[in-house]
Amino acid sequence: MLPAWAADEPPAVQQGANPYLDQPEALDEGEKIYRSRCIGCHFRGGGRGPNIFRSKLSLKEFIEIVAVGGRNGMPAWGNTLSGEEMLKVHAFVMSRDRL
Repeated sequence: MLPAWAADEPPAVQQGANPYLDQPEALDEGEKIYRSRCIGCHFRGGGRGPNIFRSKLSLKEFIEIVAVGGRNGMPAWGNTLSGEEMLKVHAFVMSRDRL
């Protein structure tokens, strides 16, 4: 289930389009958030957490897992990160090598 803020997002986001994908400043902010919150488990390409840089999750799935936590013990970040921050982390992850 998506967090409550997702219902108020623009239609593009609701349809799976991340508005931050091509914004360099947003990618930099997403990287900073990733390095401060996510790298401890996901490292640079998977560690205790899966390699999210090679993930095939949709935007909706990504946000849902970040917001409410994952089955593998990932904590919920929905009360810590704003929707905008989650989208920026997603944009950063998607901007990296996907092969």
